Amino acid sequence: MKEYKDEKAFQLDEENGIYLTQKDIRQIQLAKGAIYAGIKVLIKEMGIKAKDIKKMYFAGGFGNYISVESAATIGLIPKELKDRVEQIGNAAGTGAVMALLSEDELKKTEEIKKMIKYIELSSMPSFQEEFMYAMYFKN
Repeated sequence: MKEYKDEKAFQLDEENGIYLTQKDIRQIQLAKGAIYAGIKVLIKEMGIKAKDIKKMYFAGGFGNYISVESAATIGLIPKELKDRVEQIGNAAGTGAVMALLSEDELKKTEEIKKMIKYIELSSMPSFQEEFMYAMYFKN
């Protein structure tokens, strides 16, 4: 334990000055709770079970570099989905390039757009319940 920015912190890497504070833990807790709750609510909204999901994609910088095993261990994603995660990097950028370069791909995006249903998770009571449950670090 060390003092870092006027609070107690775990020093993870002395050479690079990397510390872990209570605030950091709280931010991880909030993010993992929201992501886990979002997954659970979307599964319920679709009327399916987690076992029905064939593939789950992690995209962007966060999704590309996170350890899927660790994500499941801390409760960021349901454990039963961890073996179905595919890390795909910059999906938005790749999709935009594909749509710009190919009429067929652009048409596919229009078809997908018609199938999408917007859901405001934060206003759903079931999200709030799942979020509170998901805030805990359990194994």
